[in-house]
Amino acid sequence: NITCISVIEHEVDFKKFATEVSRLLTEAGKLYVTFDYWTPKLKPDFKLYDKLWNPLDENDTKNLIEECKSCGLNLVEPVDWSLGNAVIEPGYFSPGANISYTFGMLVFQKN
Repeated sequence: NITCISVIEHEVDFKKFATEVSRLLTEAGKLYVTFDYWTPKLKPDFKLYDKLWNPLDENDTKNLIEECKSCGLNLVEPVDWSLGNAVIEPGYFSPGANISYTFGMLVFQKN
């Protein structure tokens, strides 16, 4: 199994990521991915960890799912697209003023 926690939103190429994960996983292996998430799209103009910070929105997440699917990595469960309250808010661990967001999590299995 492979776990990727809050990395994918830092300039990760989804196609390269999915290709490498698929290469590394054994049959029936799982990929656990968490990421910063908000809809509508957040467009911060600063870097975190020396990489542009690009929190995913629904469209980005669907692109990630499609890239994984093209590499034989399929979602274990359907995505619940409902958006609850932001868990990260200005003054509470937010990296920027007026930026609120939550986290997404996807689990894939190599078939």
